[in-house]
Amino acid sequence: MFDWDFRDETGAPAEIQPEPLEVVVVSDLSPAIAISMPGRDTILPLNLRQPLVIEAADDYGLSRVELVAYRVTSFGERGEPVSQGFNVRGQRAVLARPLLDLSSWGLLPGDTVRYYARAVDNHPTGQTSVSVEYVLRMPEAAELRREAEAALEGVAERLEELAAEAARQAEENRDNALQSAAERDGNESDQDRADFEEREELQRALENQEAMSAEVDSLRAEMEALEKMMEDAAQADPELRRALEELQELLERMTGGDLQRRMDELGEALEQDDLNRANRSLEELAAEQEKFRERLEETIERFKRAAVEQDFRATTSEAEELARQEQALADAMKEQDSPELRGQQQQELAEQAQRLEDRMETLAERLDEIGERDAAEGVEKARASASEAREQMQQAQDWVQRGESQQAGEEAQDAADRMEQAAQQMQEAMQEMAEQQMEAQQRALRQTADDALSLARRQNDLREQMRGASQEQLAEMRADEAALLQGVQNIAENLQLATAGASDSNRELSAQMGRTMASLQRTVEAMERRRGASPSPSAQAEQVIGDLNQLALMAIAGAEQMGQQGEGQGGEEVAEQLEQLAQQQGELMNESTQLMPMQLGEQAMSQQMQEMSQKQESVASDLGDLADEPGAEESLGDLQALAEEARMLAEEMAMGRLTPDMVRRQERLFHRLLDAGRSLEREEFSEERESEEPGAFERGEVVPLTTEQLGVMPYALPDGDQLQRLTPAVRQLVLEYFERLNRARAGVGGR
Repeated sequence: MFDWDFRDETGAPAEIQPEPLEVVVVSDLSPAIAISMPGRDTILPLNLRQPLVIEAADDYGLSRVELVAYRVTSFGERGEPVSQGFNVRGQRAVLARPLLDLSSWGLLPGDTVRYYARAVDNHPTGQTSVSVEYVLRMPEAAELRREAEAALEGVAERLEELAAEAARQAEENRDNALQSAAERDGNESDQDRADFEEREELQRALENQEAMSAEVDSLRAEMEALEKMMEDAAQADPELRRALEELQELLERMTGGDLQRRMDELGEALEQDDLNRANRSLEELAAEQEKFRERLEETIERFKRAAVEQDFRATTSEAEELARQEQALADAMKEQDSPELRGQQQQELAEQAQRLEDRMETLAERLDEIGERDAAEGVEKARASASEAREQMQQAQDWVQRGESQQAGEEAQDAADRMEQAAQQMQEAMQEMAEQQMEAQQRALRQTADDALSLARRQNDLREQMRGASQEQLAEMRADEAALLQGVQNIAENLQLATAGASDSNRELSAQMGRTMASLQRTVEAMERRRGASPSPSAQAEQVIGDLNQLALMAIAGAEQMGQQGEGQGGEEVAEQLEQLAQQQGELMNESTQLMPMQLGEQAMSQQMQEMSQKQESVASDLGDLADEPGAEESLGDLQALAEEARMLAEEMAMGRLTPDMVRRQERLFHRLLDAGRSLEREEFSEERESEEPGAFERGEVVPLTTEQLGVMPYALPDGDQLQRLTPAVRQLVLEYFERLNRARAGVGGR
């Protein structure tokens, strides 16, 4: 409070004095910061990339905003925090939308990532505030398997939408091409405007197809990311990996070839402003779009089947895991310790068994829908066993609640045995389905060979008739030659239907069929030309016979190779064996993370560790054998050293104790096995490596990023509570609206 004192020259006070001057000193408050999206604990997305929205504000101005994250393992061990931030140069309010990318963290089922945001204001001492800490949970192994199934189903749905759009565009493009041709033959008045509209329609047609092709490429990238993520999490069993690789190849082949050439031709015609040529290209593009739609529909069926097969694998794994957990619980009950805890654990396992029954019922229905009736019957048998196991679990729970731990342990043992039987029945049904698929593919390949040889004999007869035949006689034989072409097309369709695109040899066979059909088409064209033209029909028919014979040989070789794989003959590649060993090590690691929370007694834990020790010793033995095979020395790391580490782990497990350090070593071994396998999969341009002197290079200036480039926005979003009350669609509209506002503000500031 400041009082005024006014006086005249004589020192007398003024008659009227101003009101006292009151100065209120406002302290510099600490900054405010919050993570408004997702604004709660949640499960990590399948791609391990979590979008965030961070809001920060300060009464005087902010200096820096940071995002801090750290890993907590399934055993509760905390990793070193990782911090990333940006300077905001005194802005009072900012909004940032970073992407928390955890794909390279090596997260495993059961791990969590904790994260928070930190804001520092421009006070001389740098006052700091921290947001609420949130948790991102790595999906459990079962959840990851179900996520993979859902991803496959999601791709199938998006492909169905693309197929419908491709059919619509093909029809529309054909109509537009015909209409444009008719209009050009008609009235020439107002031609400039008509040309402009026609050019716009052609450009839209090209852009629409480019968008569909880009969507297919995006789906392929998603499958590639899914494969890597499942592999890093020790959930990429060989069957799933092969399925994902095959689906990626199907998607990759879908947008290339003739379709891309027609798109390029249309784009080139538009650039040269040649509308006549562009319309011809549009008509050809429409034909390719129809083929594109057909390939989409074939791929859709393959994705749907892959989703059912993944459901089969996931359900089988869940039965196996439930059997292991019930066995561990039965051993713990026999020790008669912690009856209240054991009763609660038994109740949880019984609830899991009920969910497993429901999934088995759904799986059996899905298998029946795709024609796998034998497998569906096998799943129904497994469901009956699982139902008996669940009833025994409930009886064990009743016994333990009565304080009869011995009877509870016996009932739980029966439940574990019955659930193990259910898991075995699932495995047998899945193996039987795989064998039936392989046999069907072998039959299809042998039938392809027989049909190709039959067509080759027919072509040989026609070739003999062509020699010395008149033009009229050749004209009569053209129908027979066209029938051969149709026969090869039928072979291709029958093989595709029989194998569902699942045969590894189909790519080479498809290429050979394409060459054979091209030779047949050239033979028909040669028969239409005048006598004396080159090549002659008989010479061209000779090429067809060679192509058909080659097709038959490739089909026979494919069937024999498939049979050898089914019998387990032939040595596997070192990379494939390392992949399988990494998978086994990952399964051991998952078993360890499942055992720890159960708080087993000493005897029960010892029994479980003895079983795990045997599995670990098997990994060590296989690694040691693999290290002696040719090509193993090219892998990343010493396989003998890895085998020794696995053997030491097995010895420690045999002692009956499970420690966090042991799980860390299991995790390191798993990742080293993955790295070793991947190192053998990398393509090298040359087997010889030579060092080279580095040449001159220009050192560019590295400039700091601006706040706009970092995504810092001056207009704040509504708070987290308000956003959470909105529907997802409305919430997205709000976020996009504020993003447009901030982009416009950034543009004004830039000018």
